[in-house]
Amino acid sequence: MVLACERERDAQLSASVSIECRRSNLVVEKTKRAKAYSDQGRAYLDASVYDKAVEEFKKANALIAHPDFLYNIAFSYDNQRSQEEKALDYYQQYLAAAPDGVMADVSRRRVAKTTKRLRAKNR
Repeated sequence: MVLACERERDAQLSASVSIECRRSNLVVEKTKRAKAYSDQGRAYLDASVYDKAVEEFKKANALIAHPDFLYNIAFSYDNQRSQEEKALDYYQQYLAAAPDGVMADVSRRRVAKTTKRLRAKNR
């Protein structure tokens, strides 16, 4: 009886390990894809193709949510004058996700400046 229980336990453990390995592989694959999207987004940023940069950073963020992607989306929108409200939204999302992040002070300044500009525009 003990031997049968041990076999069953070993089978359950083996199945559990297999599931964890598959999950781990999925995370690695998602991370690689997110990095590829992010790298492409940076290339678009460098080329000042901001609408395409936004698309790539959004794809990366959909795979692996990360504050840096939010900041890069905000920055890309910020460089498109007609997209100020979207830039503001993403700067605020960045600040909510990383209030002490590397780009938090810059984001706060951009939020203040953009908010002021939008208020003046809507008067």
